[in-house]
Amino acid sequence: MAMSATSEISEVKRGSIWLYDEEHEAFTLRSHLGDTTDIPDTIPLARSGVCQKLFTNKEPIKMMREVAETQKMLEIDETVFGKSFVIVPIVHQGEFLGAMHMCEKTSGSEFSERDQRLVTVFAVQLGAAVKNAKLYEQAITDGMTRLYLHKYFKQRLFDEVKRAARFNRALALIMIDVDHFKKFNDTYGHQTGDEVLKRVAAIMRKAVRTHDLPVRYGGEEFALVLPETDMQGAMAVAERVRRAIEMDSLEAGGKTIKFTASLGVSVFPDSALEMDDLIKAADMALYKSKEGGRNRVTQAPQLDPSKPPHSSPPSEA
Repeated sequence: MAMSATSEISEVKRGSIWLYDEEHEAFTLRSHLGDTTDIPDTIPLARSGVCQKLFTNKEPIKMMREVAETQKMLEIDETVFGKSFVIVPIVHQGEFLGAMHMCEKTSGSEFSERDQRLVTVFAVQLGAAVKNAKLYEQAITDGMTRLYLHKYFKQRLFDEVKRAARFNRALALIMIDVDHFKKFNDTYGHQTGDEVLKRVAAIMRKAVRTHDLPVRYGGEEFALVLPETDMQGAMAVAERVRRAIEMDSLEAGGKTIKFTASLGVSVFPDSALEMDDLIKAADMALYKSKEGGRNRVTQAPQLDPSKPPHSSPPSEA
């Protein structure tokens, strides 16, 4: 919304909003205007002179074509930001959060001081919104794995079950448990155990779509909520996750450590008609995977149509 409003007043063809990822020291593209064919999803801070200057000084940068050609900009900066642009930092209470950028005025003219002030005003307003969103995200995610917390999972799953029932859509739940996790902690220490959990979480994040929900269910157990996914699709995702975990490894105490996980899959409405029953069905399938030798995926059985469903609102746990 800020992007389109600014573009209309400043009359630009292209623009973008980037949020700064402190952990990876990179800018991530969150919103854009115009053609982004050659624009990367992320810009490492170390690779961009423009981003480094913005991050260090926290002051707006206004570039004109003549100056850009004289300075010989880095290729990534010219591709992303163009030769005539305004880029301002998104800052809230002194914290650097990202950048708002506009380039290519429709008139072909250079950006004015007025344009820079205008983008700065929008960036200030955006800063408060971004900070609030980050605080909310922190409240519902696990700090170590960056996956959603159990309480948020219960509410979201309850909502997704209602939505699936209303629109007659499938909804899949995958439960994941790291095999022999206690042994990892006892043998290699909690730091190595934590690293295993982080690796599994990273694999889960890569395996899902933007509207899927990756969750740290508790301890070494995880969950994936997959809206509009039937059993065949969910089994394919589960197998892909299982295989990726099996292929991963880490170094600890001079040794290469391998780890695996067991998975259980249930689907609404095939396996269950209520939230708690869907979780129970996936848990039972997970138990079957453990019982069958671990490092495998098991699907929940078809629902017995002779047994009536029961209601189960989300608990606060």
